[in-house]
Amino acid sequence: MNRAATVLLTALAPVSWGTTYAVTTEFLPADRPLFTSLVRALPAGLLLLALVRVLPHGVWWGRATALGALNIGAFFPLLFLAAYRMPGGMAAVVGSAGPLFVIGFSALLLGQRPAARTLLTGVVAAFGVSLVVLRATGGLDAVGLSAAVASTASMSAGLVLAKRWGTPEGAGPLALAGWQLTVGGLLVAPLALLVEGAPPALDAAAVGGYLYLALAGTALAYWLWFRGIGRLSATQVTFLAPLSPLTAAVVGWAALGQTLTAPQLAGMALAFGATVAGQLGPRRTGTVVTVPRPPPPPPPPPPPRPPPPPWPSARPVRKVPRRRRARSSPDAVPPWKDDATDTSRGDDRVPGTNLTREEAQQRAKLLTVDSYEIDLDLSGAQEGGTYRSVTTVRFDVAEEGGESFIDLVAPTVHEVTLNGDPLDPAEVFADSRIALPGLPAGRNILRVVADCAYTNTGEGLHRFVDPVDEQAYLYTQFEVPDARRVFASFEQPDLKATFQFTVKAPSGWTVVSNSPTPEPKDDVWVFEPTPRISTYITALIVGPYHSVHSVYEKDGQSVPLGIYCRPSLAEFLDSDAIFEVTRQGFDWFQEKFDYAYPFGKYDQLFVPEFNAGAMENAGAVTIRDQYVFRSKVTDAAYEVRAETILHELAHMWFGDLVTMEWWNDLWLNESFATYTSIACQAYAPDSRWPHSWTTFANSMKTWAYRQDQLPSTHPIMAEIRDLDDVLVNFDGITYAKGASVLKQLVAYVGTDAFFAGVQAYFKRHAFGNTRLSDLLGALEETSGRDLGTWSQKWLQTAGINILRPEIETDADGVITSFAVRQEAPPCPPAPRASRPCGRTASPSACTTWTGRAASWCAASASSWTWTAS
Repeated sequence: MNRAATVLLTALAPVSWGTTYAVTTEFLPADRPLFTSLVRALPAGLLLLALVRVLPHGVWWGRATALGALNIGAFFPLLFLAAYRMPGGMAAVVGSAGPLFVIGFSALLLGQRPAARTLLTGVVAAFGVSLVVLRATGGLDAVGLSAAVASTASMSAGLVLAKRWGTPEGAGPLALAGWQLTVGGLLVAPLALLVEGAPPALDAAAVGGYLYLALAGTALAYWLWFRGIGRLSATQVTFLAPLSPLTAAVVGWAALGQTLTAPQLAGMALAFGATVAGQLGPRRTGTVVTVPRPPPPPPPPPPPRPPPPPWPSARPVRKVPRRRRARSSPDAVPPWKDDATDTSRGDDRVPGTNLTREEAQQRAKLLTVDSYEIDLDLSGAQEGGTYRSVTTVRFDVAEEGGESFIDLVAPTVHEVTLNGDPLDPAEVFADSRIALPGLPAGRNILRVVADCAYTNTGEGLHRFVDPVDEQAYLYTQFEVPDARRVFASFEQPDLKATFQFTVKAPSGWTVVSNSPTPEPKDDVWVFEPTPRISTYITALIVGPYHSVHSVYEKDGQSVPLGIYCRPSLAEFLDSDAIFEVTRQGFDWFQEKFDYAYPFGKYDQLFVPEFNAGAMENAGAVTIRDQYVFRSKVTDAAYEVRAETILHELAHMWFGDLVTMEWWNDLWLNESFATYTSIACQAYAPDSRWPHSWTTFANSMKTWAYRQDQLPSTHPIMAEIRDLDDVLVNFDGITYAKGASVLKQLVAYVGTDAFFAGVQAYFKRHAFGNTRLSDLLGALEETSGRDLGTWSQKWLQTAGINILRPEIETDADGVITSFAVRQEAPPCPPAPRASRPCGRTASPSACTTWTGRAASWCAASASSWTWTAS
């Protein structure tokens, strides 16, 4: 359903409420506001509960009670008290000031600074209210006016809290409305008996009036209202409130003979205008650039790529293409280093933002990292700019007097303290490194205080402002080398450590990280330390995100699950379908890997402006929010999304639990995640896509074939000399060709032997780092096959083979001989001499028919292997 239809359906709630004033004054017993509240709320709540048969669980018992008290228990008695003591629709008119109350509560409870346009619209609505109230006929009653204001405040607070808490998994708007109406009715019941005594005698008109209030004005209206709260912004919902007094005024004029003066009509017009204006998005669109620096140089053009098919692409979009950027950007240069330059390969000076394999190996020999404590102050994230980052890292040094460095990209470094001794940032910080000279052997403690910058490039801590609600939404993207843009770190995958994040965020925002989300205290979120993981899979996602929660339970295992997106996308979020695919992956992967999910929870966060398809942050996967489909899409689109979800879930084992030692073995992450995600779709019980290998052959494998014939081709296990090399290898070779070769390997060693080897690999290297030889060794043990030759031919050699038919016929055109010959043509000219493909052009014989006789002949050329893929 589109947004306009959602707004119109939600608007039916205040329209229905506007009719209740006439019903109350004309048909119901006088001076019985509490009894009327009870009869209106409790039967409607019990009716909805009987329909949905869902009760609150966990924290939602308390939340449902609080919302029921605000939205029903306090709101109804105050509303009816105002209706009894004020003329016709005048009490309802006060409700049109609700936007101002919501703006205030949003600032107090959610930390949302109101946009100027929103505030002006609220003021206009309030001015319209004043015109109506101050000119109202019949006079104003102080008690009635106070009750009207209090009822509006109570409802506004409940609306903001409902928006903050969202809707629990398995409970839709009907259940949420039923909980609150029931709680509110139960709260009012004893008060009604105590204050008003026994119920009054009811005539037929009163019974009909109460039935109308309970069914149309409550059960139906509140279902529509809470449905709208879940799908629209708080501002949009509250600006529908003026429809209640407009309806009341029209009903009072048409049915009760009430009059309205010209100023009152003008006030009504202003209130209606505010309602319409409140549904319009802000004029400003796009994102806000927060880094006060010159823009980086234009990125180089991407390498040639096959033209993509129409959206949704048949080939999943993941981390392809990766970030395209110059090797050094202006924000990598300290402001006082006017002569800082990006040194080229071979230069023995500090290489800008680059890191060579040799440097990483030397640092890994010298250092063993134990833990990070990272304290970030993001309280000013709504405004942007920079934020304070404080890092305390504990590490051990193997040699007395050793020298090393820690990585950091930041506009300003305020403090560097090593083992209690201050170091001058001007002396030790340059380019993207902080020098650590003269390290003592044994335990060292380093503290770095810096101002880091928000970005809008998908590197480090990305900041996006939603044009719908004008709120900022943050998320991190650290692969390959961008954790150093948020905190000081030893930025290489084999220096694993534990990470403890402490984050100060605006009030009302949500903070998600790798560890389970704690309850904030004074807007500070203190997370438990993670297991030992690499820097590039740590994560923070911060903002007023909408969330849905569930749990994966099997054989005594319980893993909390969460799905997050911006509130402006909440109406499109098909969480049930996403949870279904996720549970399918949990079942299949844990059975095949024989290793339980290794982290404390599993969140999937659909984030804006993502520069890839998804990222396998441990326990907190970020996914491009184009996968929250805004309209009807094909089954192929759902298949692609499911493969991406399963791909990232597979990474929790391949890449997060066991991580490559250096980026040479990037394929250990990506090829395996691709293969196992397709295999899960194909073989998992009750899978919706058992044909996934056909999809793979038609899309991803053809992508690999094309990429393997370009000058940019490289072996699956590529030679990665530095970080710049990594960025060009998130491609069809690493993903699609690697997965194809793994499918061949499974057929070669046998499915059971393959997964037995994988199981041994995980258990042997859990929370550690590996090389290719570690995996092949495990597979050789379980299969009994020597995989050295296979590895050299298929993982360490680039290029494709060509199959060519040779047909001979006699004078009558009868085929006398047919042969299929295999050739390994030379690779296209490589831009680097270090990338030979290792193939020759010598042909090799294959299946040959002569007459009716057939014979198989093996090839002696190194390129011949019959693939099962």
